[in-house]
Amino acid sequence: MIVQIPVSLRKNFSDLFSGQTDTMIQSCLQGFHGTFWTDHPKDPSCGRILCGDFCFLGGDASASGAKELIRQLDCPLGQKILIFVPSSPEWEALLRETYGDQLVWSRRYGLKKEDVFDRSWLKSLISSLPEGYRLQQINAELYEPILAQGWCRDFVSNFSPESFALLGLGFVVLKGKEIVAGASSYTRYRDGIEIEIATRKDQRQQGLAAICGAALILECLNRGLYPSWDAANPVSLHLAQKLGYHFSEEYPVCFLSFDANAH
Repeated sequence: MIVQIPVSLRKNFSDLFSGQTDTMIQSCLQGFHGTFWTDHPKDPSCGRILCGDFCFLGGDASASGAKELIRQLDCPLGQKILIFVPSSPEWEALLRETYGDQLVWSRRYGLKKEDVFDRSWLKSLISSLPEGYRLQQINAELYEPILAQGWCRDFVSNFSPESFALLGLGFVVLKGKEIVAGASSYTRYRDGIEIEIATRKDQRQQGLAAICGAALILECLNRGLYPSWDAANPVSLHLAQKLGYHFSEEYPVCFLSFDANAH
C-alpha cells in the first residue's frame, strides 16, 4: 500500500530523490506545489512526486510498492497528460512494463543552474520589442484571460489567483488586448521559479519569447530568485542558450495520455 505524506513531513524523504536537480522536486518537498507518495511512511524504499504535469520517481524501482506508485495516480480530474521523469534505467523499464505502448517517449534538455547572465544583453533584448506590442507583468487582471487559453494557461495554472499574486511571477507581450507571448513561473520553490515560456503560433519568429524571458530573468535576479529553465525540445534549448543558460544534459521522459485512462 502506498501512502501520501503531508507537507510537514515531506522534507524527511528527500533522500529518495538525492542526485535529482529538477526544481519541481524541491517545490513539492518544500510544500509549495504537488503531492508526495511513498511505499512506507517510516521506512521508505521509493517515492513519487506529482507536480503540475510531471511525475518524478525516486528510490528503488524494484521495491514492492514501486509499481503501485506509477499505477495509482492522484492527478487532478481533467488532466490530459502526465510526464513521467524516471531517475534510472530501472524506473524506465518498470514504466515500459506497466504501460507499454501507451507511453510516448521523448527527451528533455537540462540546463546548468548558475548565475552567468549578462544583464546588459538581457536589457537590449527587451528594448527590441516591435512596434505595436506591449510588455506587461502578469497581474490579477490577466490571471483569468491567461488561464482560459490552452496555449498559455500553464503560465498560471499551478497557482490560485491569490497564490500567484504572492508567489508567482511572469511577463506577457500584448498586441492590443490579446496575449501573444509570455514567460512565467510554472512552479515556485524557496529559492526561485521554474520557467514556462511560449508564443502563440501566429506570432512566432519575432523574438517575443526572448523578450519575455529576458524580462522574467532580470526580475528574478532583482528579487534574489533563481530563474530555472529546463528545455522540452531543441527550440527551447536554443532560446535558453540565447538568454545565457548553458546546456547540462539530456534525459528521457515519457508521456501518458489520460484520454483512454480513467483515474
